[in-house]
Amino acid sequence: MLIRSHWQVWNQTSRQEFIINTRIAKANNTIALETKRESTQMRSIALLTVVYLPMSCVAVRTGPPNSQK
Repeated sequence: MLIRSHWQVWNQTSRQEFIINTRIAKANNTIALETKRESTQMRSIALLTVVYLPMSCVAVRTGPPNSQK
């Protein structure tokens, strides 16, 4: 009976560890998906910056056209 009780405790512990490991794996998967989405957003922002920033620099250097008569 003592051996059987030991195996029951071990089996219960294994089940609990499996449940915890499954939750951790799901959390890691969620984090990976969020990171991928954030990476895509950051690339979009970087592309916008690469396009917009040089144009704004040229606009500041040239200034508005002078309308002197």
